[in-house]
Amino acid sequence: MLANLYVENLALIERLELELGPGFNVLTGETGAGKSLVVDAVNLLLGARASGELIRAGAERAVVQGIFLCPAAPPLVSRLAELGLAPEPDGTIVLSRELNRSGRNLCRVGGRVVGLGVYQELGRFLVDVHGQHEHQSLLEPQAQLLLLDSFGGQALLAARREVSAAWQRWQEAAALLADWQRQEEEEERLKELWAYQVAEIDAARLRPGEEEELEAEARLLAAVEQLAAATTGAYQLLYGGTGETSAYDLIN
Repeated sequence: MLANLYVENLALIERLELELGPGFNVLTGETGAGKSLVVDAVNLLLGARASGELIRAGAERAVVQGIFLCPAAPPLVSRLAELGLAPEPDGTIVLSRELNRSGRNLCRVGGRVVGLGVYQELGRFLVDVHGQHEHQSLLEPQAQLLLLDSFGGQALLAARREVSAAWQRWQEAAALLADWQRQEEEEERLKELWAYQVAEIDAARLRPGEEEELEAEARLLAAVEQLAAATTGAYQLLYGGTGETSAYDLIN
């Protein structure tokens, strides 16, 4: 059960703390009073899609936090144990979500940062939102499996955790093996590349001083237009004049 809802800098809400009592709670008000904002805050608390546009104008971050009375139902307790989490000593569990304008969103369960997927999964154990065109958690295969396993008691749930841990170890081993295989393929690719480069270097038959010669030739070719103009001018001075004005004619 949701016992306390805290909202800060969300849309038009600057700060709100809502205490909910046991049994049936009702929020009433005229249109525009902000009832839907409270529902939006609860949806965010459960992991709904969020964006920086939801942050109140002038603020850099928005925070939604909920304190839940953790049910003694085995599915939730079992899943928390699998994740290395546990309810607080008083039997509550705290979910909080922080939105930043930078785009970074933080999800915490009991003060520990978790991924959005895990955060959403735990939220479905705690709250079921019913609305138009919205699904119910009872229709989700994962929820059905946990409910079914809970009928087997603690022994079955303990076996479930063992299988889950074994599967996780297998996944880690498979990922490690795939990483080694990719590394081996990368090494083979580099070997082929280096062999090709060595063959190219050998075929070029490089010799000492060749680089300097090529640089000198490149500078010479870069100045070929100036050299051609100077050569033409020299030829004109030697032979190209008319009326015995060239050097050749004057010498004669």
